[in-house]
Amino acid sequence: MRSAFSFDDDKQLVQFAREYAEAGTRICWSDVEGRVRHTGHPAAALQQRLRTLMRTWGTNVRHVPPNFYTTVRPLVRRDKSTPHRNVEEMLPAGVTSLLAELTIESTDLFFDIGAGLGNIVMHVIIGTNKYKTIGTELRHDVHRVGLEIILKSSLQYERRLRERGLFVCRDVMDIGLSVALPYANATIVYWNSIWFEPHVVEYVKIQLCGMPMIRYLVCFVNLCPRHRDLCS
Repeated sequence: MRSAFSFDDDKQLVQFAREYAEAGTRICWSDVEGRVRHTGHPAAALQQRLRTLMRTWGTNVRHVPPNFYTTVRPLVRRDKSTPHRNVEEMLPAGVTSLLAELTIESTDLFFDIGAGLGNIVMHVIIGTNKYKTIGTELRHDVHRVGLEIILKSSLQYERRLRERGLFVCRDVMDIGLSVALPYANATIVYWNSIWFEPHVVEYVKIQLCGMPMIRYLVCFVNLCPRHRDLCS
């Protein structure tokens, strides 16, 4: 299950929290709730979400990564009533930069947890000689659109996905990642954990600690299977 907060919601929340921090005053959650009324998040949920973000980035809101201070995109509305936000996706240049930092072998299995439209999955399949690339996405509508885009792009992409990839619509909570194949054999894992509910984050962390094949883990939480505190 993913978080009900989009990245734009998180950005607004962090930016408002920083305003209060720089003013040296306590956060007035009723004020914040009013300023983000369009998201539908009540004050209690906003307060809990900020605590979750701070567990990842520390107690000082000024230490949150710079991308939280970029412009918040306006809502796109469908049927004039239901708000829809863009699915979080890493740009191709970002994927290329990420892969350039890794020593990739032909036997590697790349796993994207929360794959969205499958952009990273396809980029890795096309741009590397990895043995296999897999991705899981919770939302059926997002997964369906992603597959449609892939199939319309090129027959070559469709063939490569069929031969070297696996892009499935599944709730990660229903997968025993540390024991279920092919997930348990993943050697490189990408996980944008800020999009997931806290209890799901904890579940995935436990599962990842039971996956001894992992060589590289790219995520947004402090995690080490051997230590509780940050490794030095």
